[in-house]
Amino acid sequence: MGSAIGAIAVSTVVAGPASAAWMTAGGGPSRTNARLAIDVRPPLTARWSTLSHPMPGGLLEHAVTVAAGRVYGTTIDGGVFALSTGDGRHLWERDLRGIYATTPTYADGRVFVAPEHGTAHQRARGRLRALDAATGQTLWARWALSVPSVSEGAPLVVGRRVFITANPSPVDQRRTQARVVAFSVSGPRLWSKRLAGIAWQAPTWTGRYVVVADYAGWVYAFTRRGRLAWRTRVGAATYAATASSRRRIFVSSKDGVLRALSAATGRRLWARRVGWSPGYGEPAVTPRRIYVANLDGTVAAFTRRGGRVWRRRFGEHIYGAAVATRGVVWVSLHDTRQLLALASRTGRTLQPVASGYYDPAVASGNVVYLVGVARVTAVAQAP
Repeated sequence: MGSAIGAIAVSTVVAGPASAAWMTAGGGPSRTNARLAIDVRPPLTARWSTLSHPMPGGLLEHAVTVAAGRVYGTTIDGGVFALSTGDGRHLWERDLRGIYATTPTYADGRVFVAPEHGTAHQRARGRLRALDAATGQTLWARWALSVPSVSEGAPLVVGRRVFITANPSPVDQRRTQARVVAFSVSGPRLWSKRLAGIAWQAPTWTGRYVVVADYAGWVYAFTRRGRLAWRTRVGAATYAATASSRRRIFVSSKDGVLRALSAATGRRLWARRVGWSPGYGEPAVTPRRIYVANLDGTVAAFTRRGGRVWRRRFGEHIYGAAVATRGVVWVSLHDTRQLLALASRTGRTLQPVASGYYDPAVASGNVVYLVGVARVTAVAQAP
């Protein structure tokens, strides 16, 4: 992928203590993709830059997880790895022999990895796995469904329960009905509930409900015990995970529209167009703003009441999430493989900071971890 850090100078400074761990896709169970306490903006210093796999390759299709002094990630060719947050060295790697398009979730000394796709030479197997976070050893593996299944959403851990979405395989967008499945963190499957269409995204926790959307245009809210609390028809397929913040749920759908719903009832509050292509990436939600990208290269900022603050068009594909830190919105341009830092108030480009591809970055402690094609780079504020 060429230079992973562009003009950023590499520093030998040791990373500071970890805080506000980025424990799953979106940073936490509410999946807001935001850490406004972290003030890291250009000019930047790269503390380390490491391939996702010791050998060339290892595409990172989703973001990494940062917790307990380690960076955890999965590569699309079946690798799961842990890097040291201090210097980026590989602590362990495991080959799970499948195709993994997901972000792992850390909880209480364990790393949960959503069911795999299998390989080109085998049927999808569909097992949720729990790994020992310190060693990578498999603690348990459980079938998501009674039939072969596939998943891409990061597992959601709430208390002693793990929630995932799973699609029966092979996936047919016209016929397949996904399920939300709940497990105990010790392995037993507790319940599963059928959705109207396929569902690729991670479940989201509102503080009261497990929320998930599907390709049939529905958004659902379940209690931890599996009771359907409400469902709302938004009229568009949804690939991205929802985000929950201050009694609202934000949904970026494949019709290019950002929607706000009541977290308590599912009532539709407002809908605003972002672009004219699908919204594949998750929004970044802060107390005052929502930042969201569109496949057509549009990045937009809205107020919580739906007013548009700014909009930028980059003329190329953006598949990944928007991520917000203090004063900065991070996005990845897919075609030219640029990772950009944008000013959160205006959308102005502060600096192309590295090579990107899908999800751009995660933030923890006083460090932002940039996610490239097959490389993780830890950056901090330049002295």
